[in-house]
Amino acid sequence: MQRYLPAIACLAVLLSPVLAQNRPSRGKANATKTKQATASLKPTPPAPATGVSVEEARRTVELLNDVYQVSLQEIHRRFPIGGGQPIVAALVIRDIQKRVSNRRGVQSRFLAVDTRAMNLDHAAKDAFERRAVEKLAAGARRWEVVENGQLRVATVVPLGGTCFPCHSTAKGDMGRAAISWKVALGPTSGQE
Repeated sequence: MQRYLPAIACLAVLLSPVLAQNRPSRGKANATKTKQATASLKPTPPAPATGVSVEEARRTVELLNDVYQVSLQEIHRRFPIGGGQPIVAALVIRDIQKRVSNRRGVQSRFLAVDTRAMNLDHAAKDAFERRAVEKLAAGARRWEVVENGQLRVATVVPLGGTCFPCHSTAKGDMGRAAISWKVALGPTSGQE
């Protein structure tokens, strides 16, 4: 559990302003405290772009993937669609993906696998992502390649429960999405 504490703390810092924006108002005093708390958060400077070993990149992807997927589930559970609720879990995670990429250089984005894309940006953009979508649609849970000094990974995001009304397949089955990951490797990490 201790190895996850930095990621959980990072996620809490990243999520607090986003969730605060979408929380129903509970009076001016609470709104002022929330604004003060989020304003006092200082941006974390980006990590040096020196790259990491393949194993360290894999551990980073595994950790962030767990955090993102649990966050998706919890946000959907706590902020269900409907009743005028504007929050959508994927939008929150996309904001986090951008901030983590800017701060830490670990790039990630959503991919549509066998469900209709809710955003045109979720279509595969390169050969790795097209191959990953094929593999994941055929039943793989993860697809990984080390190429051009990067670890490229795609991980399945099962779309069930509260995801199903928007993310079903053409046949009406539960669909799958994915998260496409890209982590720069260090010069001595080698190509596996």
